[in-house]
Amino acid sequence: LTAAGFQGAVRIAQPLAEIDRETGLVRTRILASTFVAFLPAFFIAALLARWISRRFATIMTYAGELARGNFRARLSLAGASEFGQLAQKLNETAGTLEQTVEQLKREHTELERVERIRKDFVINVSHELRTPLASIQGYTETLMDGALEDPQHNMRFLGIIRHNAERLARLTADLLTLSRIEQKRQNLEFESHPVN
Repeated sequence: LTAAGFQGAVRIAQPLAEIDRETGLVRTRILASTFVAFLPAFFIAALLARWISRRFATIMTYAGELARGNFRARLSLAGASEFGQLAQKLNETAGTLEQTVEQLKREHTELERVERIRKDFVINVSHELRTPLASIQGYTETLMDGALEDPQHNMRFLGIIRHNAERLARLTADLLTLSRIEQKRQNLEFESHPVN
């Protein structure tokens, strides 16, 4: 210090232990303030994590329902959040799957009905073919066994054989027509007929 020719120095001193104590107090206060400031943030983060966890659990349960084939189940999560949008998309997917499964069930039922009709048709055709064939075979054998020489019966037997052969020809033609229609190689022509 210089003042009116006086020179000197002023020294201010504080004991080091007291400075350390004050520094420790400041550090403790800063840590306590930080803890108090972050405590609500930790609490909010825990609540948010629990809320997200519940949403995920709901979605996982719903996915399990879909995996078991329960396509009628729907998620009730709504809103514009990512969870709400995901729920909407999953519900749309479940609806599409439900419609597809219903369509497949209807088609399966229709296929079973068509298969029953086909089996009945084959049985009926077999019967229709067997009857004239048996008649032709029986009357031919009768003629070969000696009825050919019997003028009273031979023409009648030949007429029955011819009638059954024509019946077989008509059945065969009908089967060929059905086959062409099934293979879409023949067009059907429709005509109007008055109903009496």
